[in-house]
Amino acid sequence: MMTETLVKYETAILAQQKGFPVNTTYDYYLLDGSGMMTDLHYKKFLHQDDVKDLISAPTQSLLQKWLREYHDIDLWFGMLDLPNKYHVEDIIKAGKIIAGITEGSLTYEDALEKGLYAALLTLK
Repeated sequence: MMTETLVKYETAILAQQKGFPVNTTYDYYLLDGSGMMTDLHYKKFLHQDDVKDLISAPTQSLLQKWLREYHDIDLWFGMLDLPNKYHVEDIIKAGKIIAGITEGSLTYEDALEKGLYAALLTLK
């Protein structure tokens, strides 16, 4: 079964610090990183004012779309003939390479996570 991959807690925190909207997903990390809460639990147990105590947990694809559409940032992937073959070769903003990642990952999703985090670091 195929499912979407949520970004990791550290990436979610950085995304929110860089302006990613809080109420765009159905999943949230607790502020202290001790667990997660779904939108259903959020609506049932918390008031709207409590959203400051949650970190939006977007899917990797939603965060990638936000970077592309709101910040004109794209990730270019490469593959190596090695065990850790997936990597983000370049992070591109408005057609110019602004960063590159050479560390490989076993899975595409792990490489994407590293690329998303690095792309967020480029935002002011």
